[in-house]
Amino acid sequence: FSNGSRDRSVTIIAGDWKALSRQIDLAKEKLRLPEDCPVICCYEAGRDGFWIHRMLE
Repeated sequence: FSNGSRDRSVTIIAGDWKALSRQIDLAKEKLRLPEDCPVICCYEAGRDGFWIHRMLE
């Protein structure tokens, strides 16, 4: 989640859905997006599989 001019990297422990949700909310607030703005997940699954994708469904 960034504004395109600077990358933003946050480490979240695998399976910590609350922390992921909190970071999504913070990004939406920073980018002035509406709360109901959809989040699209596109990444290469690593060792922890697809927990982020499952959480967002």
